[in-house]
Amino acid sequence: MDLSRNQLCGLNEIENGTYNAAGITAIADALRVTASLTSLDIGHNMIGKEAALSLVSIFKEKDQMQSVGLADCNLGVDGARVVADYVSVSDSLTSLHVDYNSLGDEGATAIVTALKESKVS
Repeated sequence: MDLSRNQLCGLNEIENGTYNAAGITAIADALRVTASLTSLDIGHNMIGKEAALSLVSIFKEKDQMQSVGLADCNLGVDGARVVADYVSVSDSLTSLHVDYNSLGDEGATAIVTALKESKVS
């Protein structure tokens, strides 16, 4: 499901507006009860680290996602560590997009290390 750049959180194309977690909460609720969703791209929605990481925790819990797009979600170093932890334990993930997240050397290293031991491309 490609939800990238679709103003989930009240932001327009040039990132004006206010943060509104209602869209992410709805997605999280749907993920908890669906067994068929295997791909989700929420990139470039500026949802923020906490919202992105709450979705990652659901992905980790259910381990059904094959493709995850988290580009430009403000993950930062701490978010990168959480994503790396998810990547290292996922048996289903094969594609991950985390570009434009200011991961820093430490965050990037954590994800690269996890990727080397996984099926993710």
